Amino acid sequence: MKRKLALVAAVATGALAVWAGSAFATQVNYFGYNNMTTHNPPANSCDSRQDGWACTGFNNWDRSGLDYNSGNAWIGWGFMNCDSCNVLGQIKTSPGYLTLRRVDVPGAAIYNRVACLFIDDSPAPGGYAYVQCRAFIF
Repeated sequence: MKRKLALVAAVATGALAVWAGSAFATQVNYFGYNNMTTHNPPANSCDSRQDGWACTGFNNWDRSGLDYNSGNAWIGWGFMNCDSCNVLGQIKTSPGYLTLRRVDVPGAAIYNRVACLFIDDSPAPGGYAYVQCRAFIF
């Protein structure tokens, strides 16, 4: 009986530790909810980048989140390792919510920034995406 009680206590403690670790995540909503277009956000919102880029400051971000609420544009999102680097991640072409883990992105360094950007307004001219871009540290 004591072993069974000790096992139950150990499992409960482990589950609590996993839950508590996820409960103390830091989330930063660094863009939106807003329309991401060819000209929004404006130039230099992400250092010296052109219009249509949003990013966080450098940090040890673990995850990049994108809530694509509506629209028809293509949005790139993921991780940047340096000032002049492109975004390492994915392209989202339709509404939905996704979270990308840094460990699942080849080449994404531990010390990074998280970014999202307007890529293309195909298939509709004048396209947009109503999005919120998020960064997480666990």
